[in-house]
Amino acid sequence: MKINSYLENDARLIMIYNIISTIHQLNLFENKSSIINIGSFDLIEKDNTSLALKLLNSLNLKATLKEIESYIEKRRISSKILWEKLGFKDIKFIDPDGVHNSIQIDLNEKMDNQEINNKTFDVVTNFGTTEHIFNQYQAFKSIHDLCKKDGLMVHSLPLQGAYEHGFFNYHPNFFHALAAKNNYEIKYAGIRHKNLENYKLLDLKNYLPNDFLKNINAFDTLGSLFILKKTTSKPFEIPFQGRYDKYGKSN
Repeated sequence: MKINSYLENDARLIMIYNIISTIHQLNLFENKSSIINIGSFDLIEKDNTSLALKLLNSLNLKATLKEIESYIEKRRISSKILWEKLGFKDIKFIDPDGVHNSIQIDLNEKMDNQEINNKTFDVVTNFGTTEHIFNQYQAFKSIHDLCKKDGLMVHSLPLQGAYEHGFFNYHPNFFHALAAKNNYEIKYAGIRHKNLENYKLLDLKNYLPNDFLKNINAFDTLGSLFILKKTTSKPFEIPFQGRYDKYGKSN
């Protein structure tokens, strides 16, 4: 489906559109009712309610401007309306800023909050949050611990570029190592870049086309999308990078 022309100048909404469309095509949210977002995750700033409406309509999710306006806090439109329209009943956010009624936790530290202690969710999202967290071990362990067995972890993160945006960028081998060590099933792996029409996602299962690679330079910003399924209830394990795995502890 071609992205609604009203969205074409907003990379953030295009990113959300493409991610949700991909998840829809793969039926990954089927029978999923609980979701927790690592980060308060806005749709867009409040001055762009009409664009937020266009996004929801483009995804065939019926909404009105009045509905959208009820999800505004501190100049930001919460993604809660998106998750509700997608059928989620239990929707939570974790963010030290407290916006959108987020659970205020420092993601550098072990989680300890009555709202989520000993609780797990069908879906855990990480839409551009962990690159801002110094303690990567704790961040990804928390995501693992919050996810139910057979649940999904959705990571949409910077791959390269985005100079001074966060502490970290993530290469695909990071997620492959994370998945291998923790028995995650990779349900989808893709990248997005301005040279792709409408920032569409390029599936990493296929070879990257030469005409795509030759137009990328070191200053370009690329993003990645990895959707991982948690297949066991085992505790989180720290991976070695694949090429050095023989030096790590045996599985």
